[in-house]
Amino acid sequence: MSNQWLSVSDVAEELHVAIDTVRGWINQKKDPLRAAKLGRDWRINRKDLDEFLEKRYNVKEDEEE
Repeated sequence: MSNQWLSVSDVAEELHVAIDTVRGWINQKKDPLRAAKLGRDWRINRKDLDEFLEKRYNVKEDEEE
């Protein structure tokens, strides 16, 4: 299990999206990006980010040829 914690800006930089986009994913009502609020900052566990992204593939691994 990965215990690597990422900041909102780390996630935004890795995925080439805006910081506000990542915050929107955290705050969305349906299937939010799981994050821990520490003070005023959010931290995202690498495992949670990977699971969040996995749900967004348009083709599942078992459907690939």
